[in-house]
Formats: sequence, structure tokens, C-alpha cells
Amino acid sequence: MNICLRDESPNHFKVLTNKFSDIEFLEKLVNISSQSKDKDGVERVQFLMGQKFEDLGFEVSYIQNPLGISAPLVIAEKLGETSDFVTFITHSDTVTTPDKVEFKVDYENNRVYGAGVADDKAGLVMTYSVMKEFIKKNHHLSLRVVISPSEELGSIGFHQIFKEVGENSRYLFGMEPAQSDGTIISSRNGNRWYQIHVKGIAAHAGRFGESHLNATHEMARIISSLSHLNNDSEKIRINFSSLKSNFDSYNTICGGVQAKIDMRFDCFNKRNFLHESFLKVLSHSEVKCSITNQEARIFYSIEDDCPPLPAQKKGGLEEIILKNIAAHSEKTCAIHSGGAADINYFANKDNQGLDGLSAIGGKLHTKDEYIILSSYYERRESLLSSLKELDTNVVL
Repeated sequence: MNICLRDESPNHFKVLTNKFSDIEFLEKLVNISSQSKDKDGVERVQFLMGQKFEDLGFEVSYIQNPLGISAPLVIAEKLGETSDFVTFITHSDTVTTPDKVEFKVDYENNRVYGAGVADDKAGLVMTYSVMKEFIKKNHHLSLRVVISPSEELGSIGFHQIFKEVGENSRYLFGMEPAQSDGTIISSRNGNRWYQIHVKGIAAHAGRFGESHLNATHEMARIISSLSHLNNDSEKIRINFSSLKSNFDSYNTICGGVQAKIDMRFDCFNKRNFLHESFLKVLSHSEVKCSITNQEARIFYSIEDDCPPLPAQKKGGLEEIILKNIAAHSEKTCAIHSGGAADINYFANKDNQGLDGLSAIGGKLHTKDEYIILSSYYERRESLLSSLKELDTNVVL
């Protein structure tokens, strides 16, 4: 397949589209509404992809969510001669829906638009296309594809399965979109989601001599205390994303308030530091009832706990992939990302993983989401070349 992918003429893209038919498949996937909470729509994509890989000779498993909160997880495997796998990590759920975002190929501006086209429908199509091409010849590597039905919601219920799959994965290929500048991702922050409940004593705001304890004032202290821990240079981020109370009037002392917190960190030591700081702040209340001296009651729960994806060792997988990207397009590099993804759960000290290996994308999770059309083919070829190189160099 001797194609010059740097030719950016519209006619060239049309030739590529016809040759690979990947864009036709991408359009079909994008036009299936699979917003994360649309269980039926996500299930349609899961079974469609499962059938596609079965047709390639993969053994496909559909794993029900143990919590019953999503469509099934899809794992497709094709054994080679290696005892561990090259594992491709993708997802079928999206944030936007096709009824709000029209699929469109804009050859003139080298872009493809659509609901979830970058995150992660292009990743699904590219994974299938690479596998289809790679297995045409005998190969040593054992191959695996994992398709989450609920990555945008944290893939709750599947984390233990991801960890177990990671234990016999030699390489992890995260098929999230590349950054808008073309960089790929060599490490990611982890995140921990906390939910806090502060309970006080509701009362009339204008009456003196009655028991009262304002839960909002106590929550304000918590927010202020934890916000001081933000440190971009240390890759620490604390975000209070939601505040909610059942009290909604000017003249009522708030008796209860809830908050959702997203904490991000790039290593376990920082996660432990943040948690200890969090417990210290919550260990006491500074807001008390002036009548009874009663303190506010504070409760918390951990709703999600995603580990960080550690920085990769220089050389190895990173060197191979960056070299092959440079051979098919412009030279790029691997960076740290503050976002978390499913690949974080697969990573361990014995495997190597990179993310952002799909097409270059932008405006994710919006009605203007897009991929760079030429980058789809360039990254597809670089992945195929990387797989072939790994297969040639494999030690059995």
C-alpha cells in the first residue's frame, strides 16, 4: 500500500475514502445515537462492533455490567504465539447525539464532523481497520480489543476487569483522539470523585434565640480550605463541580448542602497527600450553633477512584510509535494529560501504554466536534507500521 498521505488535495481524500471505506463505516457509527445514557443505542454499537470482529475471526465476549447500569462490555481476542496481548482500548458511548450534530465530510477544509466522531467513533473504526489489515498475514502477537460502553461516565462497574486484562497485556494502545496539536499521550492524571454532605440546623434567618446552624457556611470553609491545594505546576487540580441544597429562599438558614469534588493528581503519593488533607479539613467543623454549640455534621463518599497512568520509560513503545508517526506525517511528541481515561485502569509496572493514538480531533463533547481527515489515514498507517514492527521484534 504505497500511498502518499501528505497530499492534501480534496480529490486525494476522496480516493482514500473510496479505497478504505473507513469513512463510510465511520458515518454509519456516528449516525447511531450512543450517548452514554442511551443504553439501547450504545448496545447497538457494541453488538455491531462485536459482529465486525467476529467476522475477522476474533473470539468475542459480551460482559454484563455487574451493577446493571450500562450496556455490556465487549472484549475481542485473537490469539497469536505470545502469552500476553497487545490491547487496544476504545469506547462506543458519546457525549453528544446525531440529532443535534450532522455528520459531514468537509474535504475542502480537511475535516469530518459528527457526534462523537473524534471521541471515540474514529478510534473504533481505526482499530477495526488496522486489525483487518494486520491479520491478513501471519502474526506472532496476540491481539485484544476492549470496547467500553460507558467511558464518558467513568466505566463504572468494569474497573476490576480492566485491571485483570492489563495484567496480561504487554502493550496498551489507547485509541482516544490525539491532542489538537497532534501530540499523543504518554501519561495521564488520575482522578478521585468525592461527594460531601454537610448537615446543619435549618431555621428562620431573622429569629434569634432558636437553634440554627448554616450548612452552607461550613461548606464554604471546606471549599476555601481545599482550593488552596490547587497547584498546576504539580499537576494537582481540585474542582468543586456541583453545589446543591434543598433550601431555596433568602430568609432560611440552610440546613443541608451537598457538593461534588473532582480531584486530579499524577501519582499515588499526591493522591494520598490530597486525601489526607481532605480528611484533615473534614475532621472538624468551625461553624457551630450559638445556642447549643452543636457542630455541623460532615459526611463523604468516594464515587470514583481512577489511578494515574504513569509516565512511560523512554524508548520501547513510545519510541516506535513516534518514529512511525513521523514516517507518515509530521513529527510529534508525547505529553502528559490532566484528563483521565480507561487506559489508566489497565496500566501497571509490567506493561507499556500510550493514549491519544487515534486521529487528531478538536471541540470534543460539543456540536462542533471534528477530526482532521488526513490525520485519520496517517495515524492508521503509523499504527499498522508499529504493530508490524512489534511483531517482527517479538521475543517468544
